[in-house]
Amino acid sequence: QSWLTLKKKKMNMINVPEDIKYLFEFSSDKKVQQDIIVNIIDSLDGSASVDYLTLKKDHQNDDQDALKKLLKAHEATKYILYSLFKPTESKEEKSQINFTYLDNLTTIDDANKTLFKEIINQNESTIKDSLILKTAQSVTPSYMNSFDWKIHYIIASDTSSNQKEIVLLLKCYIYNNIKKRKEMHMVELTVPQLKQLLDDFDKISKTLQPLTLKNAPSELLLKK
Repeated sequence: QSWLTLKKKKMNMINVPEDIKYLFEFSSDKKVQQDIIVNIIDSLDGSASVDYLTLKKDHQNDDQDALKKLLKAHEATKYILYSLFKPTESKEEKSQINFTYLDNLTTIDDANKTLFKEIINQNESTIKDSLILKTAQSVTPSYMNSFDWKIHYIIASDTSSNQKEIVLLLKCYIYNNIKKRKEMHMVELTVPQLKQLLDDFDKISKTLQPLTLKNAPSELLLKK
């Protein structure tokens, strides 16, 4: 299942050409429009949810109809963001932004399309990473959001030798998509354990390098 599949599901609930208009009708202030689009991009990976109460608080607006229309505009914007990239068939080929769907929309003017494109170009890597994570959520409810590490020295178990041992403390920040929160898990690795882990990742990397969409084994393809 890819983000292209995910965006098709949304299409059953929204009318993109009509709903996207309200993104720009809600406020004529370009800064407000930009902030709304950036917030939608930040919520793509599922780590932040947008609902009626959130919009009411963010925009200090009590107009129920206006906020409901803005919610639909959010979903329409996500659909457009989902349409931007297509998986490449070669590891040498990079995914390029495809503005075809946005360009073909007749319900928003060229000035708003230009604003949309500028924001998308500025946040290209964030959008790509979020779409990949969104796809991963269809396979597992949790994924690693980020990590941090520190080097510590500890006294070896044989205290009489008074020797110190190097230990890597790895903090893994896992986003739990069921509980809708980020959780921290600590992993302690000795130097031999770290070397083994790096060797394993090197094997994974070598396995992935020659793969393309055309020659990927069928058991590796995600299916709904």
